[in-house]
Amino acid sequence: MVSVGISRLNLSFSYFCAFLPWAVLPFSAPLAFYVGLLVLLVLSFFYPSQSVRVILAVCIIIGGAVGFGDSQFTSDMENYHGTYTKLFNGDFEAIFDYGRGVEVIMPLFWVVLSFFDGFLNYTAFGVLHALCAGILFYIWLEKYALEGFDTKKVAVCVFFSLLMFDYWMPQWLLRQTFSCIFVLYALSQNTRFKTFVFLLIAVFCHVSAILFFALWYWLRKYPKFGAMCIVFLCFMMLANFLFPWLYAYASMLPESFSHKLVFYQYSLNNTISDGFSASLYVYIIAIVFCAWYFRDSVDRKWLWIIIWYGILCLCANAVWNHFFIRVSILYFYISLGFFMFVSMQKNTFLLYIWGSLLFINHIRTAYAKGVANLSNIQYHFHSYGLGGEWFYFILN
Repeated sequence: MVSVGISRLNLSFSYFCAFLPWAVLPFSAPLAFYVGLLVLLVLSFFYPSQSVRVILAVCIIIGGAVGFGDSQFTSDMENYHGTYTKLFNGDFEAIFDYGRGVEVIMPLFWVVLSFFDGFLNYTAFGVLHALCAGILFYIWLEKYALEGFDTKKVAVCVFFSLLMFDYWMPQWLLRQTFSCIFVLYALSQNTRFKTFVFLLIAVFCHVSAILFFALWYWLRKYPKFGAMCIVFLCFMMLANFLFPWLYAYASMLPESFSHKLVFYQYSLNNTISDGFSASLYVYIIAIVFCAWYFRDSVDRKWLWIIIWYGILCLCANAVWNHFFIRVSILYFYISLGFFMFVSMQKNTFLLYIWGSLLFINHIRTAYAKGVANLSNIQYHFHSYGLGGEWFYFILN
């Protein structure tokens, strides 16, 4: 009877804590994001149930989508919103605006939006896509990725994954972000038919999905062959042979592929000093090292992807930072937190120390730059509570 009472008390405490960030959310979305993550990390010591995790995760994703989704607009965002506007006004030929008519999933989604909702302004449009991407990623996490992990550490995995998920990327590289998330679904299926269906969805979002899927599938199923492919690509990039080689055979590629080369080659000579902090190298080197050091306990489905594809990302950024973004979106901007957990979960002390440092650094980076309104600000934190007006995202 005593144990039952303690269990009910623990459950009540968990649910009470789970709704705390929801109470903060109407005041400040970014603050709710951080409060939700902090509560999730603290509750991980009490082994919260799946329902408690979901309650917290949804609030975290909403906070992240609003806080990071209300951002400065790039030409890509204006392009996507322009296509959405055409579809809203009945110009359905815009469905075939991307990938030479192949990448139709997102325009079709916008058609559905135009039928069921009023016209979305830039901010609402961006926030909605950040929210949808975050929810899709979290569904994948709960349904496929968490299986097999120690139940005592599952909440920590969700903490890492949602903390490091980039909520701004679904606006900038919108089609490729959604494509990469569906690649994760395709990799996680247990039948060829389901794999094909999700891969097809990913390709119809962005045709680069075929390349991501192939490399990750080889690293998972045939690690030696996959590693050889990575070594070859790294050599070609570091020797500046990759794009000349690709252009030489561009005529043999479908037009939906070949026309993208010019965009991937953009900013060819830019390196890390042109816009990337040293944390990029620290994060990737840390998880690659930990994955190798704890390799006997790292899930084999992810071990060689973490190690070899991490090396590929480092080489890509050493040469071209824009190409790095394109190549690493699935690894660095979507799955980074999950990979951190996978590579470090063997050592509980390291896991919590690293998670705490990441949490503090995330706040420092977001609020120090956002509130100060520095020239490289991406997110409008000056519009929110603790950085500006309360209730901003509800009243505006």
